[in-house]
This record gives sequence, C-alpha cells and structure tokens, in this order.
Amino acid sequence: MTGGAKNHTAVLELLGKHVVCQEITPKEIEKTRFRLNELRNGLETFEDLSIHGVEKVRLRRARFKPVNTTGISLTVEASADPDQEDAITLAQRTLAIQHSLEAEYHLDLASFVVRLFPEAGKKPKQFSFEVSSAGSSTIKSQLPKNQAIANAVLRSLNVIEAEEPVS
Repeated sequence: MTGGAKNHTAVLELLGKHVVCQEITPKEIEKTRFRLNELRNGLETFEDLSIHGVEKVRLRRARFKPVNTTGISLTVEASADPDQEDAITLAQRTLAIQHSLEAEYHLDLASFVVRLFPEAGKKPKQFSFEVSSAGSSTIKSQLPKNQAIANAVLRSLNVIEAEEPVS
C-alpha cells in the first residue's frame, strides 16, 4: 500500500476494528543485509556447490563505492564469456588502488551468473541474479529450484548466514 506509515497505521486500525475485531500492532521486519564485502578478494566458496548441480559461479557485474566518498560509484562489468575474468578480478587489476580493494572500496551491488552442469547431450544451463548490500535481490524472480541454488551460493560465499534464506 502506498502512502507511508501514517496511512498504513490508519488502514490497520480500520482492518483491526471492522474485520478481525481486535487491535492490530504492526511489526517492523528487518531486511536482510548482504555481506558483499566478503567477495572483494574473489569468489572463494566454503562448500562444494556441485551437490546443487553448480559447475561455476561468476561475478558478472560489481558496483563499488569508495569508502570515504559519497555520491560516487564505479561499476565493473565482465565479459559474458564464462572463461574470461570475472568482475572482481577485473576490479582488482584495473582500479587505481593505493592499498587494497578492501581498504578503499565497499562492494555495493553484485550480479552473479550460475552455470549448471549440463544434462546428458545438452548445453549447460545458467541463470543470473543480483543482490545489493542494502538487502534487495532478484532471487525471488527465479524458479524455486534456482532460488534454492542462489541461496546455497550466497551461503557458500559467506554473503548470508546459513539460517538466512532469501526469497
């Protein structure tokens, strides 16, 4: 519903009074934040993703924000070719970094490409999803099977906790 907290409160009061005949107290739901900075040194997985049918995970696009500067972001986009360097590797190699990527940039947005093992006689399938450090993602637009795989990928990369599924 649009209109902000004031309108939401008014609608909840009316709904509680006339529909459920009791007071409704809204609860604020805290959005899951993604720990994308865990990826600044590369895509090191902490579990074997082949059990989920994953052949390869690539970071196709990464948006960085300088640590001590506001209003600026830098996007690094890798080639679509799965055998080329991913966005983190390109960023490490091409950004003008005085100390380290970790000290100078926050990873704000990441676009993943997940390549699955091919079925017998078929080409490999892949899907992509995007997550932002603020907690938004495109995982919910995936097929349920791919949602589970995307969550396994994020857990394996230490971007989310084991008990935090993203939908």
